[in-house]
Amino acid sequence: MQHRLETVEQKAHIQTYLTGEYRFRLPGNVEENLYRVSQEALNLLIKNSQATEVKVQLASDYDSIVVEISYNGVGLDQIGENAVADLREKVEAIGGKLIIDSSPDKGLMRTISLYADQMQFH
Repeated sequence: MQHRLETVEQKAHIQTYLTGEYRFRLPGNVEENLYRVSQEALNLLIKNSQATEVKVQLASDYDSIVVEISYNGVGLDQIGENAVADLREKVEAIGGKLIIDSSPDKGLMRTISLYADQMQFH
């Protein structure tokens, strides 16, 4: 993930931050699928959100993992329903849940949270 964010900084001139870590390893296919969906979310933001700053936070416990992507661009409601629906479908295909918080009271930061319950992948 760090490498992907460094590429974003270089090519798109967007300031990126990565915090947190996985406390345990997920099964290979789960980890790869979660990475791919996270990568797609980042690509969606780079192309459409007009963001200048992206923060990715990783958090995990014994049965779940959360990838939270916050950015200071336009809300996903302005990006397009098809792109968001496609992302949601891919997250749900790996047993995850996509939560988008673009509420006005969040200021300029918008958040995409990807929740994956490890128990669904055994």
